[in-house]
Amino acid sequence: MKTNLAKLFGLLMISMLVLTGCQSGGDEGSSVFSVVRNNDANRLGQYLAEGGNPNARNEDGDSLLYVASGAKGGPEGVEVLLIGGADPDIISREGRTPLHTAAGWCNEQTLELLIAAGARLDIKNSEGKLAKDVECAQPRERRERVLAILVAAQAS
Repeated sequence: MKTNLAKLFGLLMISMLVLTGCQSGGDEGSSVFSVVRNNDANRLGQYLAEGGNPNARNEDGDSLLYVASGAKGGPEGVEVLLIGGADPDIISREGRTPLHTAAGWCNEQTLELLIAAGARLDIKNSEGKLAKDVECAQPRERRERVLAILVAAQAS
């Protein structure tokens, strides 16, 4: 996993150098959340290269990483944000971390990225649940894989 992150970091840095000259349009604060919801890693890298805050929050108090870890977004955006310095343990206004969100949506690859970035497994959400206690509404086998990822991370 660390090797993949190092390779992506190198590619991201090259992309950032190329994209730094490009202009972004519209209101940066709200448009970057659209970029995250569309899992547009290139534009997200551009936002960060231009000095954008990897821990920016929207009007609901949700961070970029929280949004990227959910139903919309995706692992590419999560990886760019983590490399760009996003806090893997940032807590939403509703008391959830990106790990809770990824577990709740059965986003296995996102879980692995967050864990590799050092996300804490011992943070409880506002309902008193750890990420492993959050149920996802996906097929049973995906839920079992999510639990296996979290249990293995806890054991190491």
